[in-house]
Amino acid sequence: MWKKYMDDSLFYIIVTNKLKQEHLENINFLTHMNIFCVFDFDPDSKTSGLCEKYKEHHATNLHFLHDYANDCGLSSADFINRLQLFDRPSWIFCNGRNDYLGGEKPCDEKTWIKTKKKQLKRTVSVICNEILPPGSFVVVFLLMSHIEQPLVDTFHEFYAEMNGRDDLAIISESKENYKKWSSFAQVSCSMAALKEISIVEMPMSHVDATIQSIQLSVSRPTRSLPVFNKGLCFLKPVEEDKINSLDIVSVDQCDDTNLEILDQDKIRNIEKYFYQGGKIDWMNLWLADKKHCGEVIQRDAYRETNNILEDILQGNSAKRSIETVNICHQAGSGGSTVARQILWNWKAKLRCAVVKQSHEITTVCEHVVHLREYEERDKNSCLPVLLLLEDCNAEYRDDLRRELGNAITTKKISASVLCFILLICKRSHDPERMCRALPSQTVAVTHKLTDEEKTLFSKKLERLKLKFEPEFILTFVLMSEGFQTSYIEGFVKNLLDNIDHSSLITRLIRFVALLNCYVQDSYISVSHCEASLP
Repeated sequence: MWKKYMDDSLFYIIVTNKLKQEHLENINFLTHMNIFCVFDFDPDSKTSGLCEKYKEHHATNLHFLHDYANDCGLSSADFINRLQLFDRPSWIFCNGRNDYLGGEKPCDEKTWIKTKKKQLKRTVSVICNEILPPGSFVVVFLLMSHIEQPLVDTFHEFYAEMNGRDDLAIISESKENYKKWSSFAQVSCSMAALKEISIVEMPMSHVDATIQSIQLSVSRPTRSLPVFNKGLCFLKPVEEDKINSLDIVSVDQCDDTNLEILDQDKIRNIEKYFYQGGKIDWMNLWLADKKHCGEVIQRDAYRETNNILEDILQGNSAKRSIETVNICHQAGSGGSTVARQILWNWKAKLRCAVVKQSHEITTVCEHVVHLREYEERDKNSCLPVLLLLEDCNAEYRDDLRRELGNAITTKKISASVLCFILLICKRSHDPERMCRALPSQTVAVTHKLTDEEKTLFSKKLERLKLKFEPEFILTFVLMSEGFQTSYIEGFVKNLLDNIDHSSLITRLIRFVALLNCYVQDSYISVSHCEASLP
């Protein structure tokens, strides 16, 4: 049942009934999990149960089953935004709340089956089929008290929607509770199959300790941010959750990584994903800093961007409350890497964050202002916020700048105080032309390497080839070759020789490639792709 480490790229769905007080003292493992939602059958959970305990560590969105109805026919994106899914865990009270004054009172089993069962079925179906892709989540059942039919019905619904038992787990401290549970659950799943996914008669304290031992993030109550007086302050998770439109880069970013279970295979996969062309992760930079993998090359554009930032902070240019630095880059040239390297290396001197552009600009502005002033005493003596916006349109950028300017005026902050630095990272077909237009605040990143960069890339490629086959690090190979047309043509020709051109998958890839030739950054949804495949 136990794995070598818990995959923190997956979402977790928790299904639970009432937890006793001794159970609530041993739920630290839940606070480190990437929880998407909780199906909670305890009507007192918000005031004296798991929800209340969890909210000491993280903010949550409180929902009922009927909130997932989508009777208005919203698109998936609008529905997700309305419920604020993915922003913070959705806590679904499946049998009402005793503290709620709006008519959602708990009911007995028979009444629940008549009034709530259909809502449960719809909620599970929406989550499994419209919100979370197959294989992207695990459902964990915590059987901590008397078993009732609604909890079993939830298992049946998830088992059916997930086409079996691959990503299901059951934890029951009581043998008697599990015995009753399994007698009901066998309608969907054989006893032998249930045993494979169940942990029974293990005290909750042992479950807590065991799961924490395989989590990549070790217990760490807070993260650190720099403050104006050159010290540090703690950013508690529950406070961070309140400004969830920002991906905050703390001084001790990734320091909570459990190195005891981060083996070489995991490190190798993290590194390979990046050199295959995936967006750089903070973990890449942390591993490089700690010498657990090779260094991440700093292109000349990094040094140029750094120089612009230093000029701004040293007051070598005109004093303004909001400054802008632009990184214009050709697709695949490493512009996003440069931008994130900048945030990484300034995180101890400035408050650094990445904007999640799915949020309203007014919300982002409110959160950015809160981040700037957090744990500071004087609004005129705060560290500036270095804010990364990636591939945003000009309207979004200008609107955010205007909102931030209004906030500065409203708070009567001195006009000579630098409050925010917008680091704008955007793709461009001609970055050098953009750089010539605004040379004092723009850096161009292209596929063309300088002589010094060629040497760095060549040496790095030789080291990577000792660990990976060239086809597994194609993006880096192409960069090292300067995206030469002859090299690309030769690689593609060799690749196509070994492909079955009559297969549906190949035809789908060819169609998407053709579409992108005429509509840049176009895509086909996962559901449409799946519909076209056998």
